[in-house]
Order: sequence, then C-alpha cells, then structure tokens
Amino acid sequence: MNIGNRIKQLRKTKNMTGNHLADLTGISQSIISRYERNVIEPPISSLKIICDAFGISLSQFFMTESNPIMLQELVDCAIQLPDEKVEALIQVAKYMKN
Repeated sequence: MNIGNRIKQLRKTKNMTGNHLADLTGISQSIISRYERNVIEPPISSLKIICDAFGISLSQFFMTESNPIMLQELVDCAIQLPDEKVEALIQVAKYMKN
C-alpha cells in the first residue's frame, strides 16, 4: 500500500485541503505534503492523528477491497508497538515483498 497516496485519497474524499488537514492534526502542512508525496513515511503516532481527523480507525485506513481482515489484525498489533518497532515491522514487510 502506498501510504502517501492513501492519505491524499482520503483527504480529497473528505474535501479537505492540506492546510485544513494540518489545522485538524497539528501536523504542519509541509509535513503532510511530504507524507502525500512519499518523501517521508509518517510514524504510526502521526498516522493515528491523521486517521482521527478523517474520522476513521487505523484499520480502516489500511483496509481496501484488495486486503481484508488479515491486515486489520496486523494493524491492531502494530498500534501497540513503539515507533522503532513499527519501523522494523515495515522493513520486514518490505523485505518479504521483494
């Protein structure tokens, strides 16, 4: 999943500007833009704040028609991890993908 594209997709679906999302989250508009352009990946804590602004859960953020229930279980586990462990989990997933 492309996290930046998903943030942008949800923001546009909610008819929000980057500035509006920044105001709702307390995350600067330039950082939101960097997330959306995949320059940087948001830490799970920031992603949770963004999801709250969209009125969705982290599980819903990662849910698409192509990746159902198993992903929800993974997200539910990842939420409880510190950011550095989430980063390690992401690296493992990227390694397994290749």
